[in-house]
Amino acid sequence: MLSLILYGRNDSHGHNLHKRAAISLNCMAELMAGTDDEILFVDYNTPDTLPTFPEAIADTLTTAAKRYLRILRVRPHHHDPIRDRTHMNVCEPVARNTALRRANPANPWVLSTNTDMVLVPRPDMCPLSEIVATLPKACHHLPRFDLPQAIWEECDRSNPAGTIAFLAEKGARLHLHHVVEGSPPARFDNHGDFQLIPRTALETIHGFDERMLNGWIVDSNLAKRLLIHLGPPQSLETRLLGFHCDHTRGGGILHEHNHAENDYWSFYRDITEAKLPHQADSWGLANTELEEIRLRHRTFTVSGLLTNVLPPPERTPTFSTYRPDCPDMAGYNPHHALPFLVDLLVHLPRDCHLAWFGTRTDMLELAQTAWNDMAFQGSFDTNNNTALETANILVFEFGRTEETQERHPAGWNETDLDALAPVHDTFLRMVDIEQNRISKGLSPRMVITINAIHNRFETMVNACINSARSPFSGRVRHGTVLPSGQLPLRLAPHDLAAWLQLHMQRAQPVPVTEAVRLSSVIEGILEGSPTVWQEDLAGRAGEAVLAALSFPPLTRRYREDTLCAARNRVTDLRPSTRLIPRLAIPLLTKRPGPLEAPSRLAGAEDWEDHTWLDLNRRYLSGTCAANLFRRTQEIFSAVHIVATARHTGVADQNKKALITNPIPHLPDILSRHMKQVSLLGHARDSDNIYVPDRINGLDTCPDQETFDLVITNNTESARLVTPGGILVIVQNVRLDQTIPPPELPGWRLLAPAPVGVSALTLDLMVKDDMTLAATWFFQRSDIL
Repeated sequence: MLSLILYGRNDSHGHNLHKRAAISLNCMAELMAGTDDEILFVDYNTPDTLPTFPEAIADTLTTAAKRYLRILRVRPHHHDPIRDRTHMNVCEPVARNTALRRANPANPWVLSTNTDMVLVPRPDMCPLSEIVATLPKACHHLPRFDLPQAIWEECDRSNPAGTIAFLAEKGARLHLHHVVEGSPPARFDNHGDFQLIPRTALETIHGFDERMLNGWIVDSNLAKRLLIHLGPPQSLETRLLGFHCDHTRGGGILHEHNHAENDYWSFYRDITEAKLPHQADSWGLANTELEEIRLRHRTFTVSGLLTNVLPPPERTPTFSTYRPDCPDMAGYNPHHALPFLVDLLVHLPRDCHLAWFGTRTDMLELAQTAWNDMAFQGSFDTNNNTALETANILVFEFGRTEETQERHPAGWNETDLDALAPVHDTFLRMVDIEQNRISKGLSPRMVITINAIHNRFETMVNACINSARSPFSGRVRHGTVLPSGQLPLRLAPHDLAAWLQLHMQRAQPVPVTEAVRLSSVIEGILEGSPTVWQEDLAGRAGEAVLAALSFPPLTRRYREDTLCAARNRVTDLRPSTRLIPRLAIPLLTKRPGPLEAPSRLAGAEDWEDHTWLDLNRRYLSGTCAANLFRRTQEIFSAVHIVATARHTGVADQNKKALITNPIPHLPDILSRHMKQVSLLGHARDSDNIYVPDRINGLDTCPDQETFDLVITNNTESARLVTPGGILVIVQNVRLDQTIPPPELPGWRLLAPAPVGVSALTLDLMVKDDMTLAATWFFQRSDIL
């Protein structure tokens, strides 16, 4: 009746992952009863040397969980095609689609959920299959009730019935039943934790959109497409409670401060079709054979394998020396080293190809026997240099050719070193090959060394291999070759943002939100099918788009003629291309900073000034303040007036301001800096933080009162400025005409910037009417 779809990775996504996942899986299994019911867990991109996540916590899973659980292993090499296009180690749409494509066709329903959810049936305990059996063919959502970590950690992961009963009793008592409505068409916020969908409907629309590589809004994208295909979603809140084990105390890649998200416009706002023709035949790793692991059928153990391979133990422990006065330990016991080698091999895909380079035949024979007993299908090559290019795993064994009980464990003779010379040379040749592969963006291969600890070979290995400092006892270390230079850039938002800052010489870090939007725009332009908004933004952000078209991952992916055509198209779309010929003022490439020369035309480049931007970041745009797409005339006027007022000392808790023409955001910000802000003939028009007691409205201009700061659009209010105060005149001026500052005899115009405009400002702020805000600051020096 029901297939549950979950995914994850053997890592540390959020604090106490192992416990909350065990709680969730065990509780889900507790509610399953149908013979065809299943829990599909896609283990996505866990390193090859590690077990899948469910295998790692198998001892904490109930018998029911093991019975219903099907583990589908998506290996790192399956992730390789998109590795350089995302910062994420897990791609949710691919993972969920992988489960959907392999779900039991006998089950008409699919529940897409996560391993931190606990479901509580109501009003009475009953299986999920009974609840879904009579549901109408629609998408069903569920409110998510968040559980603080300290509460779910009280639960016993091995007692799912007790956990469900505990939440049924305590959820309401602890005031945790709080329904958060979501943005339509979603019924509830965070609806991705419970999306119950007819399986055939999800297959018909080609599953989840696998272009969504950056995390977030995957559920919203699906909800909108299902709205088109099935109609509005329904709620199951009368039959189920859904509790979410919160895991954000420690952050994580999806919840960190500067996380990237999928582009909202591309993947939600502009969705008009339910189906995904671009992946109609490929979704869910179609035609890819994956390993399926069933915990209830596990019979293989590493200890059993080693018992069969190794001889009976000695009567007493073996010994070795790890001391500074014995620095060149050459001998080792292969029987002791083998368990540590097998530990690195046991979870690898069985079609792996291993290349072995070494001298000790006894260690080699043990390794080959273990390899065969682990049922590897790939070849095991020995001292074959051609395998350096083709093998998946590279093993280098630095042992003495002859080992006897009489030989001291320290030191080497000439015979040993002669025999090891080819191993040494091959190791260095391997390093060159790997560094070349890594420079081309290929995934590094695992390198294992045996007996290169606490001897003359350790320095060489440590200089070339990025490996953990494994204990001397086992004599085995593993890692990957260190790159010879900087790792290749990925076609991912964080990499693009860092590259743009350097390439464009931007003083401020490029926000990842800007990089996400630029990526969507550039993809539309390069693929030759941009939307209207992508063309509009390509023109407005033309300077950044043109720079990004030289981003190395793009130049590797697209032909030069395609990139050249895109550059020409973007140049044509830039407003500055058509506006520059109409200018009556100079086109500037540089001008003094906004606080050095405050009387100036609005300029998009002023966002690069640290002090100026800090105000914007604090009071208006937050972490996205430096984003090109947030650089508007309105924000410029508000921030620039406050910055200059603070710089000149008039924005003070003992001083007053008068604003005669509406400037969004300005009253709110000034109310936090000044004693009183009076608005003449207009009211506040924004939702920022402000101090209500400091803002008052005036219907008429006061006759007797004066102000330390007056913001207006003409010189008539000059009489209202106190001696030493500032008059700010904000006017829209035409760039196709000369622009003299207003005349105000007896007043001092604060340092004017050169009258001119940059191409960046033309692109971002100026429309065909050729108008731009000019802000002039005059200071009254005495009583007029």
